Parts: sequence; C-alpha cells; structure tokens
Amino acid sequence: MDDIAQAVNLQLLITALAYKYIFQRQVSHAHIPDDPTVESERRQIFFGAAIGIPTFFVHKSTGNQFMEKILRRTHNIRKSRRYAGFFRVHNIEYLRALLRIIREDAKDLVKMMHLEETLNDLERRINEPEEFSAAGRLTRKILDSASAKHSTQLTADEFNLAAEKYYREVLKKKHMQEGLDLFACALKKLNSWTNWRGGLYNKALLKILNGRNAVDFLAESEKAVLDEKLSSKLLEQLIHLMLLVFYQLNQQCNRCNS
Repeated sequence: MDDIAQAVNLQLLITALAYKYIFQRQVSHAHIPDDPTVESERRQIFFGAAIGIPTFFVHKSTGNQFMEKILRRTHNIRKSRRYAGFFRVHNIEYLRALLRIIREDAKDLVKMMHLEETLNDLERRINEPEEFSAAGRLTRKILDSASAKHSTQLTADEFNLAAEKYYREVLKKKHMQEGLDLFACALKKLNSWTNWRGGLYNKALLKILNGRNAVDFLAESEKAVLDEKLSSKLLEQLIHLMLLVFYQLNQQCNRCNS
C-alpha cells in the first residue's frame, strides 16, 4: 500500500507528462535514441543505481537530447578524470534534477491528478533513502531480525539467510494481511445494500455463501488464510468471491470509460 500505490501514481503522472511533451511538439520520433552507444548510456544509470554505484558517465556529445535536458538541470557535474570526453554525474543529483523537471513541467498535471503527496513522497525517498526508500526499509528490517545495526556486521551468508527468513515469514504475512484488508473493503462494497437492491450479485453470493455476509465470512477465514491451512472448500469459496470482485471492478471501469 505504501510503495506500489505511489509507484503506480508516479507511472501515471510520467505517462501523462510524456503525452504532454508529444502534444506540445517537444518530442517526436526523431528524438528516440536509435544508437547502441546511446542506449547503453541510458541503461547504465539503472544498472549502476541498482547495485549501489553512486556515479555514472555520459559522453559530452551524447546523442540523447532528453538526457541533455536533464543534465542541464543536474548539479555537481564535472569532467571525468578517468574517461576523457565524458562527464561524471552523481546519481542522487540526477534524481533531484528529474524531480525538479517533473515539478515544473507537470505542475498542471500534478494539480489536476492530486499527486502533490506522491512527489513529496518521492522527494523523501530520494533524499533520505535509508529511512524512506523501499530498499532502505527492507534492509533495516532484515538487520533488525538479525540483531545487527549494519550489514557489515554480518557475513554474506548470514545476511542472505536473515533476508530469506524475513521475506518468507514477516514480509509475506504483511503482504497477505494487506491483501485481505483490501479484499474486505471490496467485499463490503459487493455486499452493500445498494448492490443487493440492484440484484446483480445476489444469486451468486447466495450460492457461494448460503446467505452468510461476505465480510464476516472473510473475517472468519482470515486465520486459515494467513496460516495457509485452507480447506479445498474454503479456498474454492474465496476464489469465487475474488472473481465476483474482479467482475464488479471491471464493470465499474467500463462505466467510467463510457
């Protein structure tokens, strides 16, 4: 709920901003990099950041015009002492430049889509990654489970075993609980008086639950779900309820798009 929701919001915002650039004729097919060197230059940023490399290098005469736009807004760029003809760029400053561009170029979209908090959340993740980023919070939880304050206090095997234990037990249960909470909210709408009056789901719910309230049924089944001790009958009932929820959401989306 904390990470994926904001990630989806950000993806929607960036997609809308891309369309805005296209409609304003700021970008076209001619701006799409079509050169192996430029493609590698773009990809290295993601790969390097993923393994914790703090800087990357961009050729002074790069053919990526969009990257040039970002680099003009990036602080603390200098000529590389190691690679002639290249700029040395700090990942953190590049991210801050990207955020500045989004805040400025997508100001109207942010307001229209009510995504101010999404950008504030993104800024916290960039500037204080150990506390707010997904990787930082996961690492802290893993270290807590191993009673360590820093990853260097553990061997690679000890850290990997602690991570596996946290993922398989604590994090898995947390995600399952979040899923059940969302499922309960969806069932509350499905089982509402408005839907009963409409009559669309009555027959299906009656067949699945024999007249029981869907939300109460899920609450009673929650422990068996979390403990992974579902009977085949209970599992079948929950799957049928999920299908009903998906159908209702699909109908809702169709009404919104029509």
